[in-house]
Amino acid sequence: MNDREPPGSIWQTVYLVGKVCLRFVYVLLNNLYCIPTYLLWMILLLPLKKVKPQTYWMLEGLLFRWLLLMVSMWIQTNGYKIVEVGEDISSCYNQECMVMVNHQSSSDVPMLFACLSEKAGGKLVEDMMWLMDKLFMWTNFGVVSLIHGDFFIQQGKHGRENQLQLLEKHLNDVYLPQGRKWLVLFPEGGFLNKRRERSQMFAKKNNLPHLELVALPRVGAMATILDKLAPRKTTENHAVLKSTEMNAVPENKRMKWLVDITVGYSNPQQPLDLLNVCLGIQPPCTTTMYYRRFPVDDIPREMHALTEWMYDRFVEKEKLLSHFYKMGVFPSNPSPRCRLMDTPRTIRYSYRHLIAIHAFFACSTYVHYCAIACLCRYVATHVHS
Repeated sequence: MNDREPPGSIWQTVYLVGKVCLRFVYVLLNNLYCIPTYLLWMILLLPLKKVKPQTYWMLEGLLFRWLLLMVSMWIQTNGYKIVEVGEDISSCYNQECMVMVNHQSSSDVPMLFACLSEKAGGKLVEDMMWLMDKLFMWTNFGVVSLIHGDFFIQQGKHGRENQLQLLEKHLNDVYLPQGRKWLVLFPEGGFLNKRRERSQMFAKKNNLPHLELVALPRVGAMATILDKLAPRKTTENHAVLKSTEMNAVPENKRMKWLVDITVGYSNPQQPLDLLNVCLGIQPPCTTTMYYRRFPVDDIPREMHALTEWMYDRFVEKEKLLSHFYKMGVFPSNPSPRCRLMDTPRTIRYSYRHLIAIHAFFACSTYVHYCAIACLCRYVATHVHS
């Protein structure tokens, strides 16, 4: 009798399987009626891109943010909470910033979507550019990111210099003309479980700190971004920018802050992943975002010094996460320059707002379907006649 499974656990299993199946259908339908209609709106708005590009990108940013809020609803309806702690960065929302994040799992990006999508009235993510692995371009959301102007970088030593040149060109052709403000990158270059062993081998070979909770960062992309968007001023010729006059960035577009986000999951051995975000297999839990910020002008630019500075930041991340996983909270930041949040902030969304966005995409899908069906009937009638 003891070898048999208790009746309660059978019903729990049935409930979990039913929940997963329903969520699978919900997420699948959500993708089917949201992403295609976003693409159709972008096609219909293409003439506006030529006539009034600022209006086009404003509307694109709005639709892009609404798509991100769909992901936020997946997280919230699963009972997964997001809490913000650390330095108060609200004064940076309307300034040019680079965002540096540790990369643990495939849920890091959706969690950031949910965390940032309502800040500054939504303008933050509307004017945000993401640097992502090129593999992401072939996912269902990849085409949306491609239209939005995000940059897909090819990982690996081969062609690295070429990738950095393409990134600089992308900053010139997309980031600056579209008036982007925040730029998000993951310096570790991949998920922790895939990068940790190689990072530790590199650290041992070069007498660098042994890290378990983060990987040593790569510096090339950050150096390229800083050189382009926050060129160091020189003392020669009355503090003329180091870059040529033709490529100089206007002062009001110059990057001003580095926002450092450390993501801490409740279970470091099994962090949330995209599958759980969609299907809710893992029980409800809390993910914590720890914020710090650094003035860009305080960051060294010479490659060796920049590399050491970046390594120091990730060693600090290691200590922060070690404290978090032992004590359940991040430590207080002792730096006197930091203005810490008064209390931890839990990210919450209005269900009315989210349902209204769902209704917009569902109605848009219906209208687009009817329009395409009428067009097909019209073409078929005239071809036969």
